Amino acid sequence: MKGLRPEANPFRQRRIKTIIVSLILLVASAFGLMYYYNQRPEPLKVTYPVCDLSQEAIVEKFSEYKYTDKIEMKDHFFYGETLSMFNEEYDIKEKNSLLGKTIVLENLCSGDEYIYLIDDYVDGQIPLGQLPNGMYEVFINVNLIKQRVVVNEKFSDSINLLRRSSISRKAELIGDRNIFDDIDNTNILDDNYLFISVDNRASDSSDYDIVLDPRQKTNVSGWHTNLGIINGDLIEADETYKMAKLIKAELEKKGLKVLLTRNDEDEVVNVYGKDGRLERAYNSKAKYYVEIGWDNANVGGLKVYNSLFSSIQLSGTVAKELLVETNLESHNNSGVYQMRPYYGLDGHMVIREVGGKALSAATVSDLAVEQNSSFALNNPYGLEAISIDYINGKSIEQVNKWKDSKEQWAKVTAKAILDFLDVGESNDLSN
Repeated sequence: MKGLRPEANPFRQRRIKTIIVSLILLVASAFGLMYYYNQRPEPLKVTYPVCDLSQEAIVEKFSEYKYTDKIEMKDHFFYGETLSMFNEEYDIKEKNSLLGKTIVLENLCSGDEYIYLIDDYVDGQIPLGQLPNGMYEVFINVNLIKQRVVVNEKFSDSINLLRRSSISRKAELIGDRNIFDDIDNTNILDDNYLFISVDNRASDSSDYDIVLDPRQKTNVSGWHTNLGIINGDLIEADETYKMAKLIKAELEKKGLKVLLTRNDEDEVVNVYGKDGRLERAYNSKAKYYVEIGWDNANVGGLKVYNSLFSSIQLSGTVAKELLVETNLESHNNSGVYQMRPYYGLDGHMVIREVGGKALSAATVSDLAVEQNSSFALNNPYGLEAISIDYINGKSIEQVNKWKDSKEQWAKVTAKAILDFLDVGESNDLSN
């Protein structure tokens, strides 16, 4: 017999067909799922962060955001960590038309409300350093009507706040009707509403917090270096530098970054002009400036000066703690003094010229205009400044006190500054 072919198994062929069809369906499903996920729209990226909201939630929150009662911010400046706003161009010699009104900040993240009475001081509006992190709406109550603050054109500005509890923070002002717009949603806002955002920032080592200016060691004429008062074996220029270093060490223990206007005891640095003390202060981006010196007036004792246009909160805190916790004395009991005005501006040259736009720096004299305009004129970032005269340098009795007590005075001075700045404590002093 010829060889017979084995009989075909119909079930085996059917199984092969089933497997092939299953593989085809599986591959098709995989490609279908890949196509679906590739075509599915990704969540919209947040165009400007508001608390922890997604972009969709931000769009929904502000889609019906409209106000009829509005007030336009036309000018602003920072003095130290204080923000001041105006509905007209700022003029230091004119009364603010918003004087006596209240600013209301509403934190979109927490729902908390912060209210500030507008007074006539350059540090008399919004203390940014005391605000908790958040996104704030800005209102001003005018004639019992709560008006939403807006700006005429797209606007933004920002300031780095002091390091507190080793945390660096930033306050940003932004007025932009398109701030929340995205690829699918445009013209969400109907006006350039002003917002203030306060949040943590990456530490910026180039920014300083405080400038200490040990007085003297200047040479304006090019011939004679001013050493200040010389009494016995003590030279004011050298002693003020030593005091500044002592205070600096105490402030740095709390994490602050401190600049001395003189790099070492022997350096001669003028106040005005290029690479002078004022320009160094502005370039440091610090918020506070403390001048340290002796007095040569007949009436001696502790004298702490502040601007004619600022409150006495900083100067008063420093003077009070020095008088209470040291052997320093003051002729007027409070220790706080003010210089007489000079052509309607601050009579204290350094305090005025380091105050930027707030104190009309670089305007009072030809010399100030010539040497300070490039860095101080209309500068919206003014440093809040005080000047401390610890003793009458002509008095041997007071100079001996300085010899014996300057280390303690330095510690108390630093403590008073830290207390005023609320460094190391809670940042929220709004209450």
